[in-house]
Amino acid sequence: MTEQQITDLGPAFSAYLRQFRDSFGQDRTAKHFDTYCRGLLSDLPRKSVEPIALTSGTAVRTLQEFLVTRCLGQYFRTRHLPQAHPRRCRRPSR
Repeated sequence: MTEQQITDLGPAFSAYLRQFRDSFGQDRTAKHFDTYCRGLLSDLPRKSVEPIALTSGTAVRTLQEFLVTRCLGQYFRTRHLPQAHPRRCRRPSR
């Protein structure tokens, strides 16, 4: 891709990420999601939390907490726990 093509993707990527904003409840939490996703697509040599946070100006611990509590927590609540403990996680019948 050319540099111009990559630059042109910015607004489209922002629009794509906006569809997930309601999942986070607060704007600052959704911004951490944006930061992490953009970091994964950046030209950083290491795509781990620390370089992404430092490059974006976000506190490293803040981005770590976001990933653990919001992303991984959501994964385990919706994917892992219902399969591992189906009786505990079943939805009440109406």
